[in-house]
Amino acid sequence: FVCGNVYTNCSSDLKPGSLVTSHIPVAASIASGSGTIGTVAEPNKSFFINVGDFGVATITDINVFLDIDHSNVSHLAANITSPDGITVPLFFDTGNNLCPGANIMATFDDEAPSSLTCEPTLVPSIAGSYKPINPLSIFDGKPLTGTWIVTVYDVVSGVSGEVNNVHLI
Repeated sequence: FVCGNVYTNCSSDLKPGSLVTSHIPVAASIASGSGTIGTVAEPNKSFFINVGDFGVATITDINVFLDIDHSNVSHLAANITSPDGITVPLFFDTGNNLCPGANIMATFDDEAPSSLTCEPTLVPSIAGSYKPINPLSIFDGKPLTGTWIVTVYDVVSGVSGEVNNVHLI
């Protein structure tokens, strides 16, 4: 039986006959210094995640991991767009400066125990697993293959930040 190409990260010992977890992270390729957001020229940035040919495989659960350095995360928002053009907002501040803390290292997951919470005195101020604003389950049953886009917005000018990592899980 020949499966074709299998894509995985390098953190596992993948060899013929190995069991592959059903949740393999697929990362955006972000060159050092190219993830800057919040400048006048680039207040927001889109990160493209090309998922190879998985044939007829469909999504049963998808999550999004973000690692962002920014001195005021209340300035930020993010969404994900599927290869067929469906966009789901992950998080945003309503402009009320609800989380004046620094940095995000979070996974957005429908099965997370709670909505986004902030600990402004900790770094990162947003860390852990959180429910996205709208459910990612809208992608369930859809093909995984194609180009996914995660866009991070800096909605308040004056302070820039850096997107370090974006993963689909």
